[in-house]
Amino acid sequence: MTAARIPFTPADESAIRTLVGTMLFLLVVNFVFGAFGVLGGCLSFAGVPAQAQFHPMAAVGAGITALMILVYGAGMIGQGALLVQVRRSLEQVVTTDTQDQALLATAFARLRLFFLLEAVLFFVIMGMQCGGFLTQAFGPATPMMPGAMGGGL
Repeated sequence: MTAARIPFTPADESAIRTLVGTMLFLLVVNFVFGAFGVLGGCLSFAGVPAQAQFHPMAAVGAGITALMILVYGAGMIGQGALLVQVRRSLEQVVTTDTQDQALLATAFARLRLFFLLEAVLFFVIMGMQCGGFLTQAFGPATPMMPGAMGGGL
């Protein structure tokens, strides 16, 4: 691919600058909540032994849920890293007059990876839901278990 200049109007450059600012906000949000997700996922593993006292499948569900929270947090951090690269490419499109096509191609390639990772993280959330269902089905919310929230004798 040849690196060519694209003549942008001032309105186009202003729109790209606005997008760069929005990317900064989004990448900070992804990094912060991704870090909380990783921390929460690690801390969630502490509850797995407590679920095992109810039923082995409750412990499996709690383990799946904790793992999926951890993976989701790591995925958000990965998305933040991709947004850093997109932001850097878009900043260079606005601040330089060369290689606009190559920089835009790089930005769009990283955005494609960002949305692919978003689709993968959707399935991670579905896995977390399955773990949560197992925990609820076999865990402390099981009805008629003595001493559990569902009552019992």
